[in-house]
Amino acid sequence: MGKRIVIIRHAKSKGNEEYRFQGNSDTPLSDLGLKQAGLLRERVQSLGIEAVYCSPLMRARQTAEIAFSCLKITENQDLVERGFGAFDGILLDDAKKLHADADDLYHGRIEHIELTGLESIRDLQERSFRAFQNILDNENAERIAIVSHGMWIRGLLSRLSSVPFSEMMKNRVTTTAISFVNASCSGNGWEFEIEEIGNAAHLSMD
Repeated sequence: MGKRIVIIRHAKSKGNEEYRFQGNSDTPLSDLGLKQAGLLRERVQSLGIEAVYCSPLMRARQTAEIAFSCLKITENQDLVERGFGAFDGILLDDAKKLHADADDLYHGRIEHIELTGLESIRDLQERSFRAFQNILDNENAERIAIVSHGMWIRGLLSRLSSVPFSEMMKNRVTTTAISFVNASCSGNGWEFEIEEIGNAAHLSMD
């Protein structure tokens, strides 16, 4: 039995445009993000998606509702972005006043700083992998879309491929970028093949 999973980063949000640590905070799509989601809708029409799962955070939910308006969308709490703890929801400029390494953390150049409530990369990887496996185990559809977040996606892909997270962060996964994973199930459980990371060709269709 094989499945193809289309993993999509949400469209651009107001928090992205403001350079906020969004994390688990809730921000809507920006005007540009709404346009990106419309272009994504045109792109995914040819992919034969049968089931859609998304993070409950507004930026991911809005993206899923626009791109997959004719399908049922199932929210999954384990698809939310990495939690930045005390930095969740604050501007990058304000965070830099509080910690010298805030800029490196924001851009994924370092994995950890001493910060109350910051989700570790290991916990992010295990959470994303758990959610991914649960979807595969319980969903009968063979073509599945997941709409989530930039660090969540890199966390999952690093866990699937055993590539260090710092190396996976070098892959550009821009807003509405699509990554493709093929999953096959044998007697030994699921096996994974990462087909492509971060395809955003639809953004040049305008």
